[in-house]
Amino acid sequence: MIFVGDFIDRGPGTARSLRIARSMCEPGSASAVLGNHEFNAIGWAAQSEDGGFLRNHSAKNAHQHAEFLSQFEGDSADHEDAIRWFRSLPICWTFPVFGWSTLVGTSLRVKTLMSLLDERGVSRRLESGRAIAMEQPHTPLSKYS
Repeated sequence: MIFVGDFIDRGPGTARSLRIARSMCEPGSASAVLGNHEFNAIGWAAQSEDGGFLRNHSAKNAHQHAEFLSQFEGDSADHEDAIRWFRSLPICWTFPVFGWSTLVGTSLRVKTLMSLLDERGVSRRLESGRAIAMEQPHTPLSKYS
């Protein structure tokens, strides 16, 4: 089974959905790729170089992220654990099917995703040290967050 992200911010079952996905993925019974909702949660939690956050804490963004924040309080151990798991997820996979590669991943555009692949074409993971340009103008990811 492959989970294709968007575990969070979809209603009152956020914590349960995340618990089910992790309970299957961590022992290897299933796999998952990062969805745009989890990507946005990483940006909400990650501080930028100027002391702000990579995802602006505007009223609009807070509203979109409210369900996750209500179930995983911002500075709690559960919140930090969820963000750590999101960061460990690949952004996409490609599977060879009948001579074609099928991309499974987030709703971000393929060109943007491809820029996040390493030299072997393997998806990088969103490690804590990597800059995530979400709210910065003129960056590939800013228009999709």
